Amino acid sequence: MQFTIKCVKDFLARQGFVYTVRGYKMRDDEIFVKGLGKHKRIFVKEITDKKELDQFVTCSGFNNTENWWSTILMFCGNHQKWLYLVEEAK
Repeated sequence: MQFTIKCVKDFLARQGFVYTVRGYKMRDDEIFVKGLGKHKRIFVKEITDKKELDQFVTCSGFNNTENWWSTILMFCGNHQKWLYLVEEAK
């Protein structure tokens, strides 16, 4: 799983977990994050409205929902959006 947005990868490195949105649905699995090692990817929910992100934004690496949403749209456009929790594998 790639993390090309610096604030997201930095949050994951500091905190050991991060919420991330992707434009494709994936199963829960162990993944490798370049530079950070093994992590677990856990599906949380489908996102249909940016307001659904409000409760997760403080653990996303972004300062506010608007910034997070605009970045999501840059990657996903008007396609479906899926929220995942990525955390260090133990």
